[in-house]
Amino acid sequence: MAATTVLFAIETMDVTMSGQKMNVSENQHRWRYDIVAFAREVCGAEPWDQQADFLREAVRNHRVALKSGHKVSKTNSLAILALHWAICCDGQVLLASPTRHQVKHIAWPEVCRLADHARTTGLVDLPEPASDPAVGIRWSDGRRIVACSTEIPERLSGVGGEKLLCLLEEAARIPRSIYEMLRDSGSCVRFVLTGTPMVSAGILHDAFTRDQELWHLLTISSLDTPNVKTGKTITPGLATRDWCDMMLNRHDQESDIYRTRVLGEFASTEHI
Repeated sequence: MAATTVLFAIETMDVTMSGQKMNVSENQHRWRYDIVAFAREVCGAEPWDQQADFLREAVRNHRVALKSGHKVSKTNSLAILALHWAICCDGQVLLASPTRHQVKHIAWPEVCRLADHARTTGLVDLPEPASDPAVGIRWSDGRRIVACSTEIPERLSGVGGEKLLCLLEEAARIPRSIYEMLRDSGSCVRFVLTGTPMVSAGILHDAFTRDQELWHLLTISSLDTPNVKTGKTITPGLATRDWCDMMLNRHDQESDIYRTRVLGEFASTEHI
């Protein structure tokens, strides 16, 4: 009788574990094509409307470039994309910024914050992130998410692969030579560029001008955020109506500072 009970328990456990594996697989397939659901269910994020549009386009297209004003969730979006590509698409991710400060104190902490939440859900296989962005998050099957600055190009030379997603933050300040090196590291490297267009030159400017036929292009103004539209703090951290009004009072509406930092448009001069 006891043996029968144990056997039944083992069989029940096998069925349960099989069901859990199936649910995980089904979820990953669903999330692969619904990154907004992934952001909500796995990362604990709630993308606002234009952020959600950006995330969807970054999944659909091999090259996406976003220019924007300040405080529109760019860093949060790149962290979501990094986790989504590694978990749902079995790929490798390089998150690069122009400075070590941006990587260590802004970009990588956001990846870790979302990863820590994802690990608590029990919905995904996600190793603990290392404190060193260059070590990043590494899976036993070779998947990885790493982050580094472009200040020392040699550190990027070993990055490559057929399922590589390159997320270039503040891309207006990243040299074109870095983009070309990463582009040539594999036959089908995907790119997402984001940045405030404070420089009318470089790879972000090229994407919106001479190379525009190669890129899916998006622009988000700080005036588009739900905080500005409603006059209430709907999403903490996004641009607010008070901040936009302050920028308008300090800088003329036609000034390059207002155009770039609020409207997300390129400056009329090469540098500001």
